[in-house]
Amino acid sequence: MSLCDEFIAGNVTLFQSLDDSPLGGQYPGSWNGRGVVLRAPSEDQVDSFTSFVCANWTREGRSENCDVSEAIMEGILSRLDADLSPHELKQLIFSQEGNPLSIIRPTSCSYGSFFNKVKSQYHIHYLRSPHKSRKMASLLSTLLLDPLPAIMRFIEDEAPSLLPYLPKYLGACGHVIVVEEEGLPLINFIPDTWETRVDLSLEILSFIDTLWNASSKWAFLLLDFSYKNFVVLPDGHLQLTTPEKLLVIDKEYFQDVLKTEVNPDHFFVRPPCNKICLITFLNQLILTNHTECSLSTNPQQFMYMMASHMLLSDLYTTRSVRLFSETELIDEDHPGGLLYNIPDNMDGKLSQLLYECMIETQGGSRENAIKTIKRLLHIIKKGFDFKRKIAENKKRISVAQPG
Repeated sequence: MSLCDEFIAGNVTLFQSLDDSPLGGQYPGSWNGRGVVLRAPSEDQVDSFTSFVCANWTREGRSENCDVSEAIMEGILSRLDADLSPHELKQLIFSQEGNPLSIIRPTSCSYGSFFNKVKSQYHIHYLRSPHKSRKMASLLSTLLLDPLPAIMRFIEDEAPSLLPYLPKYLGACGHVIVVEEEGLPLINFIPDTWETRVDLSLEILSFIDTLWNASSKWAFLLLDFSYKNFVVLPDGHLQLTTPEKLLVIDKEYFQDVLKTEVNPDHFFVRPPCNKICLITFLNQLILTNHTECSLSTNPQQFMYMMASHMLLSDLYTTRSVRLFSETELIDEDHPGGLLYNIPDNMDGKLSQLLYECMIETQGGSRENAIKTIKRLLHIIKKGFDFKRKIAENKKRISVAQPG
């Protein structure tokens, strides 16, 4: 049965009302006894999208008595050129939303190569009109409103190493998407042991590395490193709950950015990237043509900066909050970072490194700090493993000794 048939048969159960979602469009439930999460676009997004397609149903415009499904298949989305990037269309539809960050979609930095790949996955290149135009309308509708199915299909083909960090996609019915529910919210682990928090911090840094090194051609950028976007699986690994928030990047267009960050003698020549750099980066994603993404800062160091700021650093509520408060990415009730109560013998060093990740004092010092943090956390982790082996050996010896 299709997912829609499963809904009709009553096999999908929600644990809460559709009118009451503290998770912002995510609804926990079960599907034949299996834990799932149902996702749907926000009401504002649906209204913006519906108004746009109905207003552009015909070339003369037609919004009265609008059949949205018919308007999608026969309106402007079916008439758009096959080589169009969804970026400008996305801006036009969602630019009136109250939160400007909400208009950033996976296609915000997408170039023709990405869009052509997605079209080939949906077999649009091999269709003739009118089938091609209707397929194009369906694909654009997905990318604009609920991009998760297209993004998951793209990742499965082009960046499978990223799949362990993503929830399993189970299907869709209309604009309702169902994914497998696994793990506990990352925020639940803040009171946990220092050992557990070190492991999770390494998981976060490893996740960022995987996003950037997912394939030789493609990389992925995550802007929102909030606790709410992550869960911890039973095996201790991290999982992103919102893959639709990933931006797809063609590495070819970032080569100039990466090359200009170092000179032939390996000395960094770019200035520090902090508040102004961050705001400029976000404005480029929100306000400008998608090609401007290639003029932005190195996306990987941006993710290191935001992960350190939002998830790792114990300095969150001190001087760092004064630097970043104007970006509107700060929650005054933020619980703080995972790396708090650092042992005395490493507190000064690790705290300074974390601060350098958030607010670098010179160009390139963030990357150097991240490398040192990784080495330090791995050493700490090995120390825990060594102590555990000693304890296990002592226990084995005591059991083997007679009375």
